[in-house]
Amino acid sequence: MIIDYFVSVPFSVVNLFSYDALWFTPQEIYPYSIKETKMDKIERIGVSLDKKLLSMFDKLIARQGYQSRSEAIRDLVRRQLSEERLGDPKAKGVAAVFLVYDHHSTKLADRLIGLQHTHILGSSLQVISSLHVHLDEHDCLEVIVLRGHVGEINKVAESILSMKGVKLGRLNIMAPVPAGP
Repeated sequence: MIIDYFVSVPFSVVNLFSYDALWFTPQEIYPYSIKETKMDKIERIGVSLDKKLLSMFDKLIARQGYQSRSEAIRDLVRRQLSEERLGDPKAKGVAAVFLVYDHHSTKLADRLIGLQHTHILGSSLQVISSLHVHLDEHDCLEVIVLRGHVGEINKVAESILSMKGVKLGRLNIMAPVPAGP
């Protein structure tokens, strides 16, 4: 922890020339601010790994562009914690629903647009954004971004992906872990 100190000694001519002015009692020194740094919030741990496993891990994180093992391990922990949160239907989550469909399909485009314009699909579910891409003369890619409770996201995504005319679909859902380093 970084602590800045302020010295509480009256300034006078006597203090300038007095040897005693160079010595302070604990009562004369007090912290006027306490600043926490990012490092104060980080706990160092040791991990034992087989040499071959560590070598494979180092090659993997190098290919992925990690600057350190620590950042790679933090990402693995965050990913696992997020996966664990997905088991709770009331956990807050964000998701992207990807679907490819024939835009000539009966009323599918209208149903998707109607769904997105409602914005509020359930008690906590919202459409945040969407992206529409023309892939060719028949097929379109639609990406619908949702925010809400994991259970509601799954339910709505399943109903979207099972709509008549959807050729291919996928849900990518995450339950972000509370902020940390």
